[in-house]
Amino acid sequence: MLVLVDKNSILNLFGVDTFGDLESILDTMSPSLVEYHLSNFLNSEDLGYFNKKDIENSFYIGDYSLYLDYNKNIFLETNELKEDTQTLSLW
Repeated sequence: MLVLVDKNSILNLFGVDTFGDLESILDTMSPSLVEYHLSNFLNSEDLGYFNKKDIENSFYIGDYSLYLDYNKNIFLETNELKEDTQTLSLW
């Protein structure tokens, strides 16, 4: 899943001014806390337009990828695969 994140919201949430600072602060935080905050942004319905050739900068943290495009938009993508936890019977 890929969503366009409100740039001001994510930067203000983590108390940073730039995408580079965001990467630095997320690297110092506990992974579970980062995933908690990032998962909240996935509830957004704003898919926006995303072209991977327009990526200026990106980084990966846990099951998430953050992209900054040349228009200074921030996109969040989850790399998490939903596993089917149902066990099939042998009989």
